[in-house]
Amino acid sequence: MIGYENFLAVVYHAGPAFLSSQSMRIKIINIATRDCKTMIDVECPISPSSIMTWAGFSEEGQVFTYDSMGVLRSFSYTEQQWTVRLDFKHRYNSIYKQVWIVGVYESEILFIEMPKDHDAPSLIARNTTRRVKMSSPLLDIDTEIVDGKELTLA
Repeated sequence: MIGYENFLAVVYHAGPAFLSSQSMRIKIINIATRDCKTMIDVECPISPSSIMTWAGFSEEGQVFTYDSMGVLRSFSYTEQQWTVRLDFKHRYNSIYKQVWIVGVYESEILFIEMPKDHDAPSLIARNTTRRVKMSSPLLDIDTEIVDGKELTLA
């Protein structure tokens, strides 16, 4: 469960795992009124063979999730769809399993890089936070490799 202002989001299993992939959903509830109206109830994708390690709201109220394969996704309320915002495994391969997200802002992520083999930041040692810019992973528009051949797009 995560909260933001008068919204409560609950991530839950929608069914049993199939071929080592989980079926997750997220329900966003407006708890400002007495009837606690469900605003959104949609699928919540995660990478195959992974687990969800974090879910939260950004400072602006957008829902984000992070899975054990290092993929950070955001949900668009207007388009009713999820978008990959940052692939830590692709961009920061050596540390993606050591990321503890502290906050998400409009264009950047604040996180703690944990020591190897830790599930949570150390309470004793001083943790340093890092900021990285968010961008959706896209194909390189200049070149593409298909069947071992490099193609130049013009």
